[in-house]
Amino acid sequence: MLRERKDSDDSDLGQVVDGASKVETSEPLQELQKAKEKITEDIEILVGLFEETHEALEQSEQEQEELRSRIQENGIS
Repeated sequence: MLRERKDSDDSDLGQVVDGASKVETSEPLQELQKAKEKITEDIEILVGLFEETHEALEQSEQEQEELRSRIQENGIS
């Protein structure tokens, strides 16, 4: 889900860049620059959330494996 959003944000960023090349006045360019900066921030936030989620998943899997090992060592099924 996060990757899909990142891909969408990357696509939006590309559209903003494409649109900027077609605009001739400075006011729309400034607005496009703000939008580009916001999209870049959103991408960074999403990447951070993805990394945190991935780390939490890895930690959870490791803890589950440790519990399974303890259960097997104690003969509990």
